[in-house]
Amino acid sequence: MSSASREWKEEIIIDYDIIKGNRSQNNFNILEEKMMNGAMIAHDNMKDDLVRFAREHKEVLEQFYLYATGTTGQRLIDETQLDIHRLQSGPLGGDQQIGALIAEDKLSFVIFLRDPLTSQPHEPDVQALLRLCDVHKIPIATNTTTAKIMVHYLEELLLGEV
Repeated sequence: MSSASREWKEEIIIDYDIIKGNRSQNNFNILEEKMMNGAMIAHDNMKDDLVRFAREHKEVLEQFYLYATGTTGQRLIDETQLDIHRLQSGPLGGDQQIGALIAEDKLSFVIFLRDPLTSQPHEPDVQALLRLCDVHKIPIATNTTTAKIMVHYLEELLLGEV
């Protein structure tokens, strides 16, 4: 296991212990807030895949407070009945709003199904979001395979198996 993944695992385990009651008075609110929040984003050609993924993993995803960008969020609400806090559309500032949540240490994970074959007019915002995830050590899944691995780990975490 790489140093970075070990570090992420240790941070998440610490967060989980704090949420379960093994917490210090000084950092409980920040870590509880961080642990329970995730973001879901999908480029236009990937929205169907994200909706399908969310349906398949609804039982785990509904355990988290979820943010999503514009149309993606509305589709997730309509087609999965997940409780989603919708932000602006990605090109209209939604990616930057997700980035602000990351910078404020309010997200634990991001699922961002990107379309690698289509040029995006807001590519600088996308790159900034990816960079913020790296800087703040927030795991980000950019395809359904990595999203499945992430959700599986989150499920184990919720069950206390990690």
